[in-house]
Amino acid sequence: MEVNTSLTAALGAHKHVEQWAKPYKPPFDINLTPMRPIVRKEAKGVVLVIAPFNYPLWLVISPLLGALSAGNSVCIKPSEQTPEFSKLITELFPKYIDTDIISVVNGAISETTKLLEIQWDHILFTGSGRVGRVVSEAAAKHMTPVTLELGGKSPVFVDPTCDLPTAANRILWGKLANAGQTCTAPDYVLVPRGFQDKFIEALLKAYNNFFPPDAPASQRGVLNMGRLISSRSVDRVAALVSKTKGQIVLGGKHDAEDRFFAPTIVKDVLFDDSLMSEELFAPVLPIVPVDSFDDAIAFVNANDHPLALYVFSNDNAFKSKVVDNTQSGGFAANEVILQSAAEGIPFGGIGPAVAASTAVSGASTLSHTSAPLLTPRNVIGSTGCYTGDSRLTLTRR
Repeated sequence: MEVNTSLTAALGAHKHVEQWAKPYKPPFDINLTPMRPIVRKEAKGVVLVIAPFNYPLWLVISPLLGALSAGNSVCIKPSEQTPEFSKLITELFPKYIDTDIISVVNGAISETTKLLEIQWDHILFTGSGRVGRVVSEAAAKHMTPVTLELGGKSPVFVDPTCDLPTAANRILWGKLANAGQTCTAPDYVLVPRGFQDKFIEALLKAYNNFFPPDAPASQRGVLNMGRLISSRSVDRVAALVSKTKGQIVLGGKHDAEDRFFAPTIVKDVLFDDSLMSEELFAPVLPIVPVDSFDDAIAFVNANDHPLALYVFSNDNAFKSKVVDNTQSGGFAANEVILQSAAEGIPFGGIGPAVAASTAVSGASTLSHTSAPLLTPRNVIGSTGCYTGDSRLTLTRR
């Protein structure tokens, strides 16, 4: 999921970087046009990129491309939870790129803390809200601008008019990809109460297509699916599932030592359930039945704006109602996750999780725009007329 995306982004940046960096003229203004105003894009300086564990390649390469396209030098702090990848880029980057342009710093909390004591020209952080607050507080001491991508609970609205098999397949795929450790993964599903059982039936059918029960034991993909990043993550999710007041209709099994959590579906989940208390970041899908979609919209709006919001429906009016009455970092209809990797469009959140670190948006975020006036000596300006050594004072209007 991340290799092709990273390659596509790199090729796109290479193709378009000259266009992204090119100065441009502002809209015509009769008062200023003779002064030849332009807008220049300049590097901010040195950028610190703090990357997470879940997509170690993509979430290093993506902000790195934006920073380099803007002309910056970059210090990368990869996740300590992906030691082999961190070791690899530490070895490879110096072979191909000057260390004055890209440097890599490995370590855990103490090393990150030391990095945050330094004054940077911009910091990009991807991770949890808890650590995001620490990064923001440290940056505030130097008044360093920060770009945060914090994930969150991304809801899925399922309308009975949808193509149900397609919806079930795509939602389940989005939840299980990378063992649910995707910041834009469907976190929970909002569905009309009377449609819940039919939707779950479709989910179970999709699950059996993904993991055929009659397949030989060695080929049962559920045993070979990705693991959670740590045993502590398994314990965290297991505690949330154990406290749910909903009904587990699939899965629930886990093994902390093996970092395994089975695909899990829970029905009849309430708004105040344990599974709704935080981003799950695991292959656990709560189904929340609602009496009306107005109630669902009100619930989404009462909480932090999600990084992504999804709608499965064949009713254009319904899709418009949801997107027009909610706020989210990104939106997709009848699809999940893929909007995050679409070339040429921004990816980021709204509210605390404000990020735009991909493609041209990343280059823009990490550029300083200056606006010089290249006024010739003999042009009449708003303050006077220059002709040789004489000056005619004009009245400013």
